[in-house]
Amino acid sequence: MKNTHIALDIIFIDKNFQIVDIKENAKPCLSYKCPSYHSKLPAKYVLEVNSDFVNKNKIQIGNKLII
Repeated sequence: MKNTHIALDIIFIDKNFQIVDIKENAKPCLSYKCPSYHSKLPAKYVLEVNSDFVNKNKIQIGNKLII
């Protein structure tokens, strides 16, 4: 998350639009080498939103996106 100025919630979504993992409150990277964030299960999509979005909207692993 280099050059990101705010903390983020990272939502990992599989090919069936189901949430398979969530990393909450990922802090901005202030150093040269930044950490990588990986899903515990295979994911096709990643949605990055403002920190605390997951909590405020009661998003959980297993939820399915409606498209």
